[in-house]
Amino acid sequence: MVKIQIIGRLGKDAEKVTINGKETIRFFVGVDQKIGTEKQTRWLLCYTGNEKILPYLTKGKLVYVDGNHRITTNTKDGKTYVNEYVNASELQLLSKDEPKDDLPIGAI
Repeated sequence: MVKIQIIGRLGKDAEKVTINGKETIRFFVGVDQKIGTEKQTRWLLCYTGNEKILPYLTKGKLVYVDGNHRITTNTKDGKTYVNEYVNASELQLLSKDEPKDDLPIGAI
């Protein structure tokens, strides 16, 4: 098992999907990396079973995600693509524009 901790921004609103008959929340987190003098964004596809958090996971929100990390590769039209997935065991909203009393905080 490989664990990862990331802080980044959501690339689009989270969505509810069904995977293997189980409803889950899927969201993309972009993490900026500096390679030499160039900045690149690394996108990780994250999942959580906590449906209560769905309304808060909107495009641009800053989040902290901790969970199991998995990498897959696939080739299409001669080009290899790397896909990174995180099964979130902890998720925290770090954006300050939400009312504190409504904000779910802590482990999911």
